[in-house]
Amino acid sequence: VINMSLGSLTPCSDFERDVYSAVVASGVTVVVSAGNDGNDQPTGAPANCPGVIAVGAAGPTFELAFYSNFADDIVTIVAPGGDGSGNFDPSESVLSVDGSTDNDYYALDGTSMAAPHVSGGVSLMQAVNPRLSPAQVKTILARSPFTCGGAGCNDVAYLDAPSAVQLAASTPGELTGNEPPPGAGSA
Repeated sequence: VINMSLGSLTPCSDFERDVYSAVVASGVTVVVSAGNDGNDQPTGAPANCPGVIAVGAAGPTFELAFYSNFADDIVTIVAPGGDGSGNFDPSESVLSVDGSTDNDYYALDGTSMAAPHVSGGVSLMQAVNPRLSPAQVKTILARSPFTCGGAGCNDVAYLDAPSAVQLAASTPGELTGNEPPPGAGSA
């Protein structure tokens, strides 16, 4: 799984479409943040490229965060991204380590906080079923029993990693050509 926290308000270019199509065809799931330009803004590249999983952000009340791009049908799933209040309150934001010391954490908001939640869930799904194709991963994530709340959210799936992992374990995978042969691994 590749996690990408970058974006624009532009359409997916031919070059980007070719690159992401090749990556996804090789069996790699690509998870991309949808952007932080507001609910009335369309989701730009690379989140609007075919085959990727575009992730919107929800606040602590499970409603679509006001800053999350969401004006089209591109967003596959929403995940915790913080309320966007700018207060950076740990109870309303996502804690992230800054790396400068052993104990420094920041409370951050954004779709760049939401996408890693989904990438982590995808990693767990692939751990129980390494033969899942990116399309199967996307379908399983979209089948979450929980949906984003609030106006304009259109019942888009809300990340439920335990349910996704359970579905992944019971889904027959597809061969992508990148799996180890049966029986390979540690003894």
